[in-house]
Amino acid sequence: MGVKPSLRVTLENIKAMSYLTIYCAHQIRGAAYLKAREGEKARNTLGAGYGWWINYSALMDKMYTGMSMSRSANLPAWRSHDAAVLKE
Repeated sequence: MGVKPSLRVTLENIKAMSYLTIYCAHQIRGAAYLKAREGEKARNTLGAGYGWWINYSALMDKMYTGMSMSRSANLPAWRSHDAAVLKE
């Protein structure tokens, strides 16, 4: 007996939100290191956060492939933000 599709979606959403939360925590910690003029710690922390962003966007790509979104809203793909996150 397999997992119900609705439960699987719920669990994947919880996983995605945990990835996003960890990414945000790294961003906040990195900003605190920057404010404290601890550049190396900031860079390492922000780099670790980028890894969590990649996990998040990959999971979102997997979960929402083929989903019909209103193109009138000009919504970009999940991966379109990767470069901006890496630049940070």
